[in-house]
Amino acid sequence: MEPLCDRGFAALNVRFIVPVAICGILNGEEPLDDIAEYTIQEILSELAPDAALLALALCARNIGAHVGDRTTGRILKLEAEKIIEEYGPVWLAYEAGQVSTDAPEIALLLSYIPEDLECLGDLLLATGETLDEDNAVAGILCDILGKQAEAHRQYAEAQLNTLELELEAGPEQENASALSASNVIPFPPS
Repeated sequence: MEPLCDRGFAALNVRFIVPVAICGILNGEEPLDDIAEYTIQEILSELAPDAALLALALCARNIGAHVGDRTTGRILKLEAEKIIEEYGPVWLAYEAGQVSTDAPEIALLLSYIPEDLECLGDLLLATGETLDEDNAVAGILCDILGKQAEAHRQYAEAQLNTLELELEAGPEQENASALSASNVIPFPPS
């Protein structure tokens, strides 16, 4: 995959809209009220884990840049940029129909989503805990996003476990079905 260019980065921000809203809130252009909090949570909760990881990373990057004078803010921004660079080009290619999730390298990348969600969520929560009253809005956003990351991590992990179980049981299940089908003795009509 090619590295993410400015156009791709902008496409991701616009596609997920939450990072744009987060940027507006951090810059004081939009208030962080109950409606904004609910909307952010609602939009993020409706995303699939891979899309949520990217949206959360884009938001975390904005928060990290906003509070970049703190060590946790710099670390948050670096981790978010790493995730965006790793998953962004693949996600855009998938959306454009240029890549399939059946490709081994894509499947391997997708298997790391729960781990990356956990790391990003932990960094968001840690960053939020270190912020003072001057950055209270960023702290609230870190808390919201950190909890969303944890919820998506749990869901992604459950999906991954289910997929692994299906793959493990796949050939055995097919053999058992074929065997039982060959042992069926039809009764003659009466």
